[in-house]
Amino acid sequence: PITRGKDESALNSDGSINLLSAPFSNTAKQTAQGVDFGIQYQLDTSVGRFTYDLIVAYLHSWKGQDNASSPVGELAGTPYSDATDAYVQWKGQTSLFWDYKWLTIGATGNYIGSYDDTTITDLGFHRDVDAYLTMDLQASVRLPYDFKVTVGCNNVLDASPPLSLSSSIEVASGYFKNLYSPIGRFVYFNIGC
Repeated sequence: PITRGKDESALNSDGSINLLSAPFSNTAKQTAQGVDFGIQYQLDTSVGRFTYDLIVAYLHSWKGQDNASSPVGELAGTPYSDATDAYVQWKGQTSLFWDYKWLTIGATGNYIGSYDDTTITDLGFHRDVDAYLTMDLQASVRLPYDFKVTVGCNNVLDASPPLSLSSSIEVASGYFKNLYSPIGRFVYFNIGC
């Protein structure tokens, strides 16, 4: 049996494990500075309503450390040292939709900015991972009884994720999977209420 008294030890007398302890120590620090910006504009006309959206995120600085004894480094614009995350400075999404009676048609652009491939920098070379832009299209028809039929296409231009040369398992396939999807042009169809 497992005991939890003052005299508890990690092993029982027969050598089996009595206690495992892995306390979490939240001693490292991170600080971030940036701006998120969004606007929406709607215009009603005789031929329908036009709606424009723009969302932009700018990361000015992200300083962090792996643990309390490690140095604080600037991470904005680079993937993290173990490449499990990337601190891209610019991200954005913009869309334009047109609504007229029972019809809605729209397009959305998705943007992820470039960043430094730090593994190559560590070897004495400088390489930027290219910015990434995808375009999505969508059309919906509203039917009686609140039914809606939607057809769309994501990544219309069939853009591939930009090449990353980091040695981490996160990008072993040649791209940074926490930022990008390998799915190319994708057509979908939906019927719902």
